[in-house]
Amino acid sequence: MKNLKIVIAGAAAVVIIAGAAVYSKLDSWLTPEPTGPGSGDELTEADVAEMNRDWPGPGSGDEITYESAAKGSCDTIDDASICVEYYGSYWTADNIRQACTGAGAYKTKPCPRPALGACLMSSGTENEMATWYYDYGGDPHGESITYATQACNANPFGQWIGVNN
Repeated sequence: MKNLKIVIAGAAAVVIIAGAAVYSKLDSWLTPEPTGPGSGDELTEADVAEMNRDWPGPGSGDEITYESAAKGSCDTIDDASICVEYYGSYWTADNIRQACTGAGAYKTKPCPRPALGACLMSSGTENEMATWYYDYGGDPHGESITYATQACNANPFGQWIGVNN
């Protein structure tokens, strides 16, 4: 019985010592590394230049057209009077085809023009895409285009683009 008490006391001592070691390191494990000025994580000049560059798009002065940049589209004009074009690097033929499955017809060409306009989403990112609106097809937008424009511009990632793109 005496040996059992010694073993239990020894085990308790080991648990206390291990707990103290963990407790002494707890702050360093739970406190996040500092970021920002003076932390060693400062932005490089290239990072700042990339954040401040003018992205292509309406009003940028660039001559790029969205039609020429499209990697493919999902045509739902017959059902919903919209067509989605895909521009960003994420949008491979397989990814576009998968996004379009069950929604409309996958096409390797851009959406038809003329259109009423489009909502450009995630401009300048790998996920850049635009939904083009039409006044013909299964659910013509015509008068509701004002609401589509407002909804697009209210989205922090959205920007309404005109028909000349």
